[in-house]
Amino acid sequence: MLRIPAAYLCSRESPPASIRQPPPPALATAHLFLQDAFRSYVRAYATHTGEIKRVFAVRNLHLGHVAHAFCLLETPSMLGQSGSAADRKRRKAEAALKGEAERKKKMRKAAKEVQG
Repeated sequence: MLRIPAAYLCSRESPPASIRQPPPPALATAHLFLQDAFRSYVRAYATHTGEIKRVFAVRNLHLGHVAHAFCLLETPSMLGQSGSAADRKRRKAEAALKGEAERKKKMRKAAKEVQG
């Protein structure tokens, strides 16, 4: 098994293709943990009270630099929302589509009964 040199673990450079390999499950779990930690940090940074808000201005925060500090190569795409909220939204949309399909099916069945 090839090992990735430590220089590439928290670097913006990708390792060479000769040593690139799929991450083990523990590393994938750690990556998700780091993404959650990044989101929590940015949310906490944004919720400072009025008198120190000038010091902790979110507009001046460079998200790419913060992501690099958490050993992420890019900022997580779901920055403003939690994963569970996104899942709820997706499930709600799927349920709406399923409900509409069932209504159309009932309408076709009722039309067939009326016709014949």
